[in-house]
Amino acid sequence: MRIICIKMILLFTVLSISCSKKNPLKEEEISEQEGTVEINCIFPGAGQEKAASPENITSYAFIYLYKYGNEFSGKQEIEIINKIASVTFKFKEGMNFAFKVVGYDSNLNITYQGKSGRVNVAGNQTISVNIIMKKYGYVTISAGTYEMGSEDGENDEKPVHTVYLDAFEMSATEVTVKQWTALMSYLLSEDEKSFLSKIDDTISASNITWFEAIEFCNRLSEFYRLNPCYDETTMNCDYSKNGYRLPTEAEWEYACRAGTTSEYNTGDSEEDLDKTGWYLTNSSELLHPVGEKESNNWGLYDMHGNIGELCNDYYSAGYYKISPENNPHGPNTVTSIHVFRGGSYISECEKCRSSARSSLKYNVKSQSVGFRVVRSI
Repeated sequence: MRIICIKMILLFTVLSISCSKKNPLKEEEISEQEGTVEINCIFPGAGQEKAASPENITSYAFIYLYKYGNEFSGKQEIEIINKIASVTFKFKEGMNFAFKVVGYDSNLNITYQGKSGRVNVAGNQTISVNIIMKKYGYVTISAGTYEMGSEDGENDEKPVHTVYLDAFEMSATEVTVKQWTALMSYLLSEDEKSFLSKIDDTISASNITWFEAIEFCNRLSEFYRLNPCYDETTMNCDYSKNGYRLPTEAEWEYACRAGTTSEYNTGDSEEDLDKTGWYLTNSSELLHPVGEKESNNWGLYDMHGNIGELCNDYYSAGYYKISPENNPHGPNTVTSIHVFRGGSYISECEKCRSSARSSLKYNVKSQSVGFRVVRSI
């Protein structure tokens, strides 16, 4: 009987080994399963227009993949048809991702942005994720003439002088953390990515050098398929290019004033400043999301306070005495100091005036200084 039992055990062992070699399920259990994630980017007005023909595609988007925790993994370009852009990805089961999308309609010159929450990949399943895109616009500033500076301000704001500017386009808000990280992830350390992931995406990007700001301008130009303005070796700006750049100091003040001649673009008093800007008295010494205060007459937000804004010009205290009338670009002499404007959330009200000037070394970062972009048109 004992011998029979031993033979039975050996027989079952042989059968088990034999079956396992022939059973294809064993191979599938060993291999890693994949899941499909379908991303649908839905833009404002989706379904209200006829689909564009493939040969006339003028709208496109970049979708950025992040392993959850803000570790950048890659990007892919997709076309926007009938204000919807869709793409599918395959990932290993159990992986977690977040998706950020930047889109552009070149017919309307409108930028869109959106993001998903955390997406958990399930094996042999398709997960559909809808990302609602929001409009991020630029404001067209018409050509015109204004009086730059202030006789009641600091010495470097004098003399008041007439300036004529050609038309240009300016971002309605300061560049945000979302916009910065979408294009510049490769510059960020893991600590910086972790820090930025905890910040509201609508907070202005700061702690950026002038060099990094112009690099962003070039990457933004490339995204829009425009000609970059900056030579990244010499750092010189070619104003004849159609890409994005930092505003000249004259452009910044003209855009900030928006046709006004008062201390702030809402009036002369500190109460007027409170309507349009975050500064030391009302900010609790904290950065605030862009666009919470009133815009100026031309639809630009946070020109006063919130965060200082870098300009393209080198700083010179006496430049106004020799400034040309037409499209001044700042001093020709190369220095290590650039202008920034507008004051910030830690500035006294006087530093937030339309004409007030400030300066910063090109390689210095500040938590209270960021930027917005312009483009010649």
